[in-house]
Amino acid sequence: MLYRIVVHAALAGDEDGVLARLREVLEANGLEITVLTAHEAEPDGGRVLHVESAIEAPSGYHASAVSGPELFARLLEEAGLPTDRDAIMVEAQRPA
Repeated sequence: MLYRIVVHAALAGDEDGVLARLREVLEANGLEITVLTAHEAEPDGGRVLHVESAIEAPSGYHASAVSGPELFARLLEEAGLPTDRDAIMVEAQRPA
């Protein structure tokens, strides 16, 4: 089933450069990007990247706790922003 996902991960370095590299990596891997931006994190005020996309998964739980974090850990590393899988927050919803 296709799930809409919202991904948040810590953002470090040149924000514009990281977002541009991540967009290239996501598109090269066939992900359709609905939103790719950065914003302040709550409650610490650090910057986080915010990605909205969609992935195939057997369940919403799998999309948010297994396949989503694994996919984005690999893609973030490929974009030059290595991130611990456990530090990636993924929310999954069925598309309307």
